[in-house]
Amino acid sequence: MALLDQQTRYVYLLRAEFSDPAREADWNRWYEEKHVPELLTVPGIVSCTRYQQRGAPGRYLAAYEIEGPDVFNEPRYREVTGWGEWEPYIAEWRRAIYQLVEEIPART
Repeated sequence: MALLDQQTRYVYLLRAEFSDPAREADWNRWYEEKHVPELLTVPGIVSCTRYQQRGAPGRYLAAYEIEGPDVFNEPRYREVTGWGEWEPYIAEWRRAIYQLVEEIPART
């Protein structure tokens, strides 16, 4: 994640809990090979970085750099969003959009 380039001033965070350990590898493969590449075709979605919560199997966080909240009004977004066949296995999910307030460079 190239946090944050000149155009990107928002981060869309999505947290999800996957409920079936036996199918989790297949879900991850779908998410990484199909879902994220499709979302990255939406104008204004810049990148995605995924995390798994340490010590908590099945809990994931996806951080999407977006150019602004208008990306969710794009027709392409409506075509590719959603959990598809995996919806029954998503025990809980939450999402939020954060706007950049301040960029603090690392000390050198």
